[in-house]
Amino acid sequence: MKKIILCEGKFDGVFMKILLNNLNISDDELRLFDIEEVPKEKRMNIETAELERFICPRNNRKILVKMENGKHHAIRIYSSIMPYCAKEINNCCLMIDLENGKAQSRLKEIKEKLRYLRRANPLEISTEEKGSHRHLHHFEGTIKNEKSLNVIGNFKIIFFKKSLEISCKINKEIDSEEQKVEKIKKFVLGQEIPKFLSEII
Repeated sequence: MKKIILCEGKFDGVFMKILLNNLNISDDELRLFDIEEVPKEKRMNIETAELERFICPRNNRKILVKMENGKHHAIRIYSSIMPYCAKEINNCCLMIDLENGKAQSRLKEIKEKLRYLRRANPLEISTEEKGSHRHLHHFEGTIKNEKSLNVIGNFKIIFFKKSLEISCKINKEIDSEEQKVEKIKKFVLGQEIPKFLSEII
């Protein structure tokens, strides 16, 4: 089954690659797509093409990890593509930082964006917390047509309770790129993260 994971930025993508490799997902099965590497004027067309190419049954990649250049971009894009992806592959996940905020506030923001974007065909969105780790929350949700109540699909959300950087003890100002990667690797392999996320990802 194909999966799409949206996250905030480059080092979230590093986190996901290390995690997925640990869960026996090979690099050949994984596609990392960083929107920051695409010129702004070309992003919409390239992003749409990337999704369509990944969803195509002839594409052998199992997981697409999209890095969205920040939390609010990630929420906006996730809210925009979630109904389509939930319907087409029924396995769409968002991973963002709470930064000491509340999970319910972020969920409310996502639901409001979804309702606004689909106001012509209103959606009913329900969410439920499925698990919690010292560093993470895991929520799952269902999207329904508000009028017919037909289920469109399901989705998942992973919240860092604070942030990836805090959990991995990364100093953004001092640590080199290599040091950041090593700290992420140490965190993934030393905090039972693969065990917690193996049934989510």
